Amino acid sequence: MSEYFKKKVLILGDGAVGKTSLIRRFVVDKFSDEYITTIGTKTTKKDLLLDLEGKEWNVSLLIWDVLGQKGYTEVQTSAFQGAKGVILVYDVSRPETRGSLVDYWIPRVWKVVGRLPMVVFANKKGPCDRPLRRGGPARFPLRTVRVHRSPDERQERRRR
Repeated sequence: MSEYFKKKVLILGDGAVGKTSLIRRFVVDKFSDEYITTIGTKTTKKDLLLDLEGKEWNVSLLIWDVLGQKGYTEVQTSAFQGAKGVILVYDVSRPETRGSLVDYWIPRVWKVVGRLPMVVFANKKGPCDRPLRRGGPARFPLRTVRVHRSPDERQERRRR
């Protein structure tokens, strides 16, 4: 018999870093270059069946895409309640978005709901073709996950 878990996960970062596109890609396996600003929050559900060491786990992820504009404290405070983890996203072509993870988003989560497990995604096409520098504006150790924008780009990388 498999175990069932429902977990709320926040996806946070500055505006236009690709949070909504990452969710859409993960949930429905589609991608669009079209930019649509998230107003307030948008929730998406993704059901997963995980097999870990012979045991099945049914996991429902409730992914909360929170607007990327800083200062909307009431919306953020409400959206952060009940979260069990955070995906932080920055745009590798805009270094200031990485710095604001440390200067704004992480402290904001800690202030509202305490310390939660967090994962950092470096996103967008372009500068991720060269190695990412560790350090920079961030004051925490980063293990970067690179997410490519389209299946075409992934195929092109395999040919190189």
